[in-house]
Amino acid sequence: MSRPVTDPSAPLPPGGGEHGDAPEPLLQVKDLGVRFGAKQVVRGLNFAIAAGEKLALVGESGSGKTITALSLLRLAGAAACTGQALLQGRGDLLAMPEREMQGVRGGDIAMVFQEPMSALNPLMTIGRQIAEILCLKKSLSAAQGAQTAIELLAQTGIAEPARRANSFAHQLSGGQRQRAMIAMALASAPRLLLADEPTTALDVTLRGQILELLSNLQRQTGMAVLLITHDLNLVRRFADRVAVMEQGALVEQGPVDAIFRAPQQTYTRR
Repeated sequence: MSRPVTDPSAPLPPGGGEHGDAPEPLLQVKDLGVRFGAKQVVRGLNFAIAAGEKLALVGESGSGKTITALSLLRLAGAAACTGQALLQGRGDLLAMPEREMQGVRGGDIAMVFQEPMSALNPLMTIGRQIAEILCLKKSLSAAQGAQTAIELLAQTGIAEPARRANSFAHQLSGGQRQRAMIAMALASAPRLLLADEPTTALDVTLRGQILELLSNLQRQTGMAVLLITHDLNLVRRFADRVAVMEQGALVEQGPVDAIFRAPQQTYTRR
């Protein structure tokens, strides 16, 4: 008998092998807890993402969405993390040595941040920043990295990519900066993309364009996407499944259609 969509301990997506067994997820988070000193900000989180799946993690500001994503990459500063985050073929992200974790960040898992101006280096051109990742993660030569950076910018829909590769972040529009940051995230061909409110700082038209871009790139590359957002309109248009957080805990999750059609929890309905 299948578990209800509201059961946070039933994170695996539908599907299975020859005998109906669920395939091993790309990422499985088990009983994740995040604490800053005496303050527990995330508690008992259980969810999974399949290869090529789009999962939306939603909730109001302060619900713990972003800190959950940052903790997966061990970028949550002084936070103390408990539980497990099992990445297929890599093991527990929360327990692996820092040297190995450096290979995961920007390699197996990449992240697109909410505000590109705080994530992009203002002293380096966009092309150089992307090329640096390519040379480090893919062992490309400087010339190969520069050319591939232009190709990645073109792939994200930036006009005149060769010219824009020589631009600094402040010389780009908000939409161009967000596209450039997506190009940087794609440079290492990640298996999982963490997208933290990637459209919040943009106007309505640009939000739709960036969402469509992410959808197209996800289909082309086959990467999984964890979309962090409070915008349920984006969730309906983009995600396969949705997980709802309230005050650091997961209160409901399931297929997007099921959650939107018949949410079980008062918080989700509200």
